Amino acid sequence: MPSFIKPLHMRTILETDKDFICDIKAPCFQNLSPEEAELVRASKTQVLFCKGDNLTKQGASASYVLFIINGLAKQDGLFGFSIIKRYCEQNINLLNTVRNLMYKQMNGRLAEALLYIDSLKNETDEIFQLLSRKDLADFAGISTESTVKLLKTFEKDGLIKLHEKDIKLLKQDALAEISRRG
Repeated sequence: MPSFIKPLHMRTILETDKDFICDIKAPCFQNLSPEEAELVRASKTQVLFCKGDNLTKQGASASYVLFIINGLAKQDGLFGFSIIKRYCEQNINLLNTVRNLMYKQMNGRLAEALLYIDSLKNETDEIFQLLSRKDLADFAGISTESTVKLLKTFEKDGLIKLHEKDIKLLKQDALAEISRRG
């Protein structure tokens, strides 16, 4: 940890100290490869902060990650809130995706996938051209064969227009209803 941010009360805890609890058994570390875990183990430092101590210096670049084992830390409010909000929104999206995969029929899953991917066109206009039919099937949680058949059915019903790899949604309201009904 850079010396310029060490408060007066901060104390580095060594592995031989009785207060040492800095271990990488927390869930966030479980996806590390053995080499990455060893790198973390070799470069980690446990620090004990007292109430009122500053953990970082505002405006300084961080070349490290702070992992709070226990206690609370106060941070610039809007930034911290926006990080937590984004994290929660992503979790809601993941939970909705799992729910959709569990309870919706194939046509509802594909309709929802098409609507979602189409909503990303603001970022990448040719998004459907970047995805294979297998990618689309994986995204909807159905087989590639079923995806191809359902795309043809949606096209025959006038809901979408297929042109090579591109997909144009013609009746978003009807697809939304199919998605809603599952």
